[in-house]
Amino acid sequence: METKDPMTAGIEKMTALFSWWGLPTTNASGAVDRHMQRWQAFAKDLQKAYVDSYSAELTAAFDGNDRLGRSFQELLQCRQPQEFLAAESEIFALLLERSSLRAKRWAELTEKLQDCCAAMARDAASDLRPPSSDGEQQVAKPARRQAATA
Repeated sequence: METKDPMTAGIEKMTALFSWWGLPTTNASGAVDRHMQRWQAFAKDLQKAYVDSYSAELTAAFDGNDRLGRSFQELLQCRQPQEFLAAESEIFALLLERSSLRAKRWAELTEKLQDCCAAMARDAASDLRPPSSDGEQQVAKPARRQAATA
């Protein structure tokens, strides 16, 4: 007896139930499978964006903490007011640099999340569009290419 993973078994049960109810979206073969695959890809893309951003943040934090520790040691070893001001300025510059890099990473993460959500919305919208004939699709594609190059 062959065992299926819970996700596949659940999708098959949902597809059978929707077909029994006679819902129009299940008349197309694999509609539920396509929706589940779309959501899985969406979740995978989101997870990758978060992991990449978190990894970059951790790396920057470790590097910044090392530099900050060295700068504080220099501050404690100062003998002249000029040395003290220079060490203090270095600490302030480091803090500003870290803040700037953090803001840049947040902006990059926001852009990646926006791209993921936009791709998901485009895929969902393509399911809602009525199927068109081949002739209409061929005419529409060159028009989009021309608009993109203009």
